[in-house]
Amino acid sequence: MNLPELKVPWLSIDSDRGAKLTSELEREVGEGHVLFGKKVSALAVRQDCDDVLFEILGDRGACAVVHLTWSMKTEPTPKFPWTEVFPSIQEWNSLRMIPDHEDFTCA
Repeated sequence: MNLPELKVPWLSIDSDRGAKLTSELEREVGEGHVLFGKKVSALAVRQDCDDVLFEILGDRGACAVVHLTWSMKTEPTPKFPWTEVFPSIQEWNSLRMIPDHEDFTCA
């Protein structure tokens, strides 16, 4: 997936950190969660909170922002970890990254 140029507070990650974030997501997601059973790959993180951008592999360019709980266990309800799905990286860019950047730099 080709990411647009990341704007603060979003930061790029290396493959090692990406693998750790993906493992934590897989641990937290339980049956009924929108990402349950889906393969994902971490792409970026917010520097000011536990939000992570994941590519949803095999889903035609869809991606999701997930607020990891860092509970190190499966969450008991499909509401957690909190997740926002976008049909494309372009949608994420316009609906999340740009507004996040504006909020972050104006605060």
